[in-house]
Order: sequence, then structure tokens, then C-alpha cells
Amino acid sequence: MRKIVMYQSEEGQVFDNPKDAAEKDGWVTCFKCKGSGTETYEYREPYPDGLPDSGWVENPIQLLTRECSRCKGLKYVKHNKEEDPDFIKYQELKQKFENKVDNGN
Repeated sequence: MRKIVMYQSEEGQVFDNPKDAAEKDGWVTCFKCKGSGTETYEYREPYPDGLPDSGWVENPIQLLTRECSRCKGLKYVKHNKEEDPDFIKYQELKQKFENKVDNGN
């Protein structure tokens, strides 16, 4: 048994790796995961139920990985960071907040 993975460009051309398909479509390396396809996040185990809040139970933080939420594990995205609609909205909100702080409101 073998697993076959293929990648198709928007024009319908088939490639055996995502890099070639991304180059064909003009996609760029994902700016969130930097091309790894995964992102690391912190997971804090919740405090056990039924115990008094004495602070004696360790509450370690675990670093876990998951598929990148921006590129869905493909390692490439359609837009540059500066062209990404979510990033543009973030920049607008950031500018609006900075103007509000500068004006003293």
C-alpha cells in the first residue's frame, strides 16, 4: 500500500510538491508559520476540580503543535503579509487605536 499526495494549481496543473504549485500560482511562504506548516501554542492544564485553591498543585504549561491556521499546513498562502485582508484590517485598527491614544481619548 502507498499514499499518493498531489497538489493542483488553480489552473488545474498537477504537481508532486506544494512548492511548485505555489510558484505556479504566485503564492508566497506563509508568514505565520514561516513555511513549516505547523504552529506552536501553549496549553495549560486546567486546575483539578474539587481541590481547594491552595496553589500546591503544579499547573505546567505544555508546548503543543498543530496545523497552521493561516495556510492549513500547505506552507504557502495566496497573499503577502502586507496584502492579506486580515493583516490590513489589523493595521487599520492599530492605526485607529494609536490615533485615539495620541489625542488623549
